[in-house]
Amino acid sequence: MIYTIAVAELIVQEHHPEIQGVSVGAILSNYQRVRVEHVCRRLGLTALAYLWQRDQGELLSEMIQAGLTAVLIKVAGIGLTVKHLGKTLQEMEPTFTRLNTLYGSHICGEGGEYESLTIDSPMFKSRICLKEVETVIHSDNDFATVAYLRVRNAELVAKDPTPSPELIVPPLLDEQFSEISERLASLLPSAHSLPVGNFEPEKQRCGAFATSSRKVQDWVAVCNVQRNVDPNLEITIEEEVTECFQSLTSELKKYGLEIHHCANINIFLSSIDLFAKVNTVYGTFFGTSPPARACVAVFLPEGIRVRLDAIAYAEPRTRDRHALHVQGLSYWAPANIGPYSQGILAQERVFVSGQIALLPNSLTLAKSLSLQAALASQHADRIVKALAANTGSNWQGIPHLNIYWFSDVNDLLATKGIQSLLKEDDVPSLFVAVAALPKEARIEKQTLYHTGRSEYQNDEDTSEEAIHRENCTELKRSGDALLQFHKRILGTYGVSVICAKGELDPDVVSSYAASHQQEPVFSTRLFFSPSLASSLKRLEVTNMLVIYRVFLSLPRASFSVMANLDLEVDVLIIGAGPTGLGAAKRLKQLNIASWLLVDSNAIPGGLASTHITPEGFLFDVGGHVIFSHYQYFDDCLDEALPNEEDWFTHRRVSYVRCKNRWVEYPFQNNIARLPKEEQVACMNGLIDAAMESRRVQPPPQNFDEWIVRTMGQGIADLFMRPYNEKVWAVKTTRMQYKWLGERVAVPDLKVVTENLIRQKAEENWGPNAHFRFPSRDGTGGIWTAVANTLPRENISLGEQAAVISVNADTKVATLKSGQTIRYRHLISTMPVDLLAAAIGDQLLLADTKQLVYSTTHVIGIGIRGSRPQHIGDKCWLYFPEPNAPFYRATIFSNYSPHNQPADHIKLPTLFKADRSRPVPDLEPKAGPYWSIMLEVSESKEKPVDAGSILKDVIQGCINTSLLLPDDEIVSTYHRVFGHGYPTPTLERDAILANVLPKLQEKGIYSRGRFGSWKYEVGNQDHCFQLGVEAIDAILGGADELTLNSPDSVNGRFNIERRLVDSKL
Repeated sequence: MIYTIAVAELIVQEHHPEIQGVSVGAILSNYQRVRVEHVCRRLGLTALAYLWQRDQGELLSEMIQAGLTAVLIKVAGIGLTVKHLGKTLQEMEPTFTRLNTLYGSHICGEGGEYESLTIDSPMFKSRICLKEVETVIHSDNDFATVAYLRVRNAELVAKDPTPSPELIVPPLLDEQFSEISERLASLLPSAHSLPVGNFEPEKQRCGAFATSSRKVQDWVAVCNVQRNVDPNLEITIEEEVTECFQSLTSELKKYGLEIHHCANINIFLSSIDLFAKVNTVYGTFFGTSPPARACVAVFLPEGIRVRLDAIAYAEPRTRDRHALHVQGLSYWAPANIGPYSQGILAQERVFVSGQIALLPNSLTLAKSLSLQAALASQHADRIVKALAANTGSNWQGIPHLNIYWFSDVNDLLATKGIQSLLKEDDVPSLFVAVAALPKEARIEKQTLYHTGRSEYQNDEDTSEEAIHRENCTELKRSGDALLQFHKRILGTYGVSVICAKGELDPDVVSSYAASHQQEPVFSTRLFFSPSLASSLKRLEVTNMLVIYRVFLSLPRASFSVMANLDLEVDVLIIGAGPTGLGAAKRLKQLNIASWLLVDSNAIPGGLASTHITPEGFLFDVGGHVIFSHYQYFDDCLDEALPNEEDWFTHRRVSYVRCKNRWVEYPFQNNIARLPKEEQVACMNGLIDAAMESRRVQPPPQNFDEWIVRTMGQGIADLFMRPYNEKVWAVKTTRMQYKWLGERVAVPDLKVVTENLIRQKAEENWGPNAHFRFPSRDGTGGIWTAVANTLPRENISLGEQAAVISVNADTKVATLKSGQTIRYRHLISTMPVDLLAAAIGDQLLLADTKQLVYSTTHVIGIGIRGSRPQHIGDKCWLYFPEPNAPFYRATIFSNYSPHNQPADHIKLPTLFKADRSRPVPDLEPKAGPYWSIMLEVSESKEKPVDAGSILKDVIQGCINTSLLLPDDEIVSTYHRVFGHGYPTPTLERDAILANVLPKLQEKGIYSRGRFGSWKYEVGNQDHCFQLGVEAIDAILGGADELTLNSPDSVNGRFNIERRLVDSKL
């Protein structure tokens, strides 16, 4: 190889001086590419690497389509044998694809699976004819045959001129980033219409911080490296760069390090015009794998033209550092335009150089801002993936820190848009306006990644144990100042970003430093404006475990994530439960309004979500099943989960536990199952109620009166009154009855009498006599699937997306992250009392405080053993009696076999149902398993001892024969949901009639189970449709039937809307 390269250099220099570039066919091989790039660098030529990092399947197809004919002359990979020798690439393409699927073989043979000989192409004047070949078998085994063709005789055969095929150029952007570019382009006009403040460069010079350094474990940071200004001494820019590196070298030597240990260097120039001269000197300090870097122009102090900021790492072994240093033109990502590496991997941290939107095949700059933002992000993404491939690993990079440099302050909101579209809102990020970027770019993205592997994994350790991850976002006010603290820990180190708005109190930042001094923070950056520099100098942060002991002074960094209005939409949706997702689905379908959905939870679903215990048991947030009054609801669920195997369909098998008997539901129709005395009491009550109904009477005054008038005193005492007071946690005398609708069966005296005489049960009453349940992931899986049908860029989930305030007058919502969103219309699914608090309207607060709700405790129990015969195929069960604290139990394992661990999973026994009985064997054992989910209500009138609730519930299960004393408990679950049931009190309708219209006058539609506070339309299908109809009301003025006419929608199947029809 060395001889060949030397000859090539001689030929170029002496015989073909007109050659300007050399093409290399490397797809994955660094060795091939680097050797050619080195030659080109010595000869002043351009390396062309247009196959580098191309998708091998696409590339092989393109070569075949272009008329290239090549035959296999060697095989050495699994699945390839002697019979494949001599076959063309076109003949072998299906085999290569199949082997790639089965074994991960390289389709283009980049792993040495095969070698080929090109015998014809459009560029050939003659084709090669192989007249005589010999098959040589080097080794033959069951794993892979190694064999090759020895060409004994070949000749050139003339052929007719072949027209050159049309060159296939791969798309500039991958599908993901193409969508991001298009979406960002659509947002740019509104983003630029929002003011972000004045930017006066001459007033935004960096502070004059002294050079400082710090070491944490094996990492060293050096900040604010610059020349010592002497007003009487003028030096050249080359001399200034050299002085900076001499200072950097001196700082590193304090820790036994040298320049080559630098993993990342940021260069700040007083003018971007100095870029070329600085590059020339900069390159003399590094070899073939220089550190990653970013270079931007800022407004430095007078007399300073260059400032450096470096992070260095001392590897125990030099081979532990990997660099990606691509210098050839390609379709992959830009070649280096300076002496730096695109990426550096050191101790599982990946430093990616600042990426601007250069077209990889020409190194010209993309024009539009949306394309620049998407392309710069794609470059960073491809660099991380290439570095992973080149290190022989399959790790996936996890973003740890993003820095977005931009040269036009008016691009701030658009620049921040790319962060959201990439779904990286949880990544600590800086958005920094600077004077200029290289090549007149408008945006440069610099990133720090983590590989996701343990930092201390040794050569013999091949485990892939997940690293520790932690995110934390805090907002803190100090006088007129607002501080945002965002930390992300990956592995043993973290990154934190502190953003300050307003006049900074250094004591506040010092307290932050003290509170986090014991945590493994890798680097901390304080985002501040230069006017705060004097305050910063007083900060005492020497005890903080951070890289930057003295904060790096950055230019015009006051545009933090909370400084200005970030986004403007037609519709803002708060809450990603069924109501919010219903609104989002309708908005996506109609496609005539901009919108954003936010939720403080990391997963969609709200009160219809699902949780999984560490042992693998799934439990919903209460008893949820799917039955529907709406075709549109069914359409959306069938779109999200379209396959038959996505669902189970069940017949309701439901009972009431009463007098130690199981009475079929509905109880009032099946009193034949009761003991004789209770049968007599119930029948007497029913007869009395029927006789009383013949008299003209005023309407019932409350729910309790309705029960007695409709069912009689016997059923009221035995079931209806104690059960409902268990559910609602208030007396039935405080409740109205207009909410009942289809939820409570009104007994027919004749039917009840016939059932009693014939001793038969009636079970098929009601809309949920048959229901669906998802085969996997519980009820929450439905809503995750629905959310996945929506555009990702329109959804923001997680703690940082929590709405902390709503200004109903200016129509601006503020998130916990500090982001502010202006809206035209707001759909809020948060409880209306909490919405009133977020708005801060005292009259609304006074009204909504009168609304009553119960808190729900959901308890899950995982049991080892086959499902008992007495449990059978029961679905959900009701418990009116005081011998159990729960009002409902669901045999959750009956809904899907995937709601509990597989039988072969081994789990230890935590305890027996009767805890007084010893557990003989603590060793984990296999299943089978089954599970029960139970619900307990709580209110001021019905307090619950949270400390003993699990013990009380399990005892209640024993009391009601759900569990036996010797049953082995292998998993427990307990979650409390403050807003569990919206209680239909006597005052509710009057309160809502006052509150909801007032909100709507301000453009706020409070909808959903607790948004509109109507339990009668509080099932999943109702809530979903409340969101759909709210959108139709906003955009088309349609009536909201579900909200305003519950009895109407509950009395029929509603087919007015279809997912395929976009009409309002």
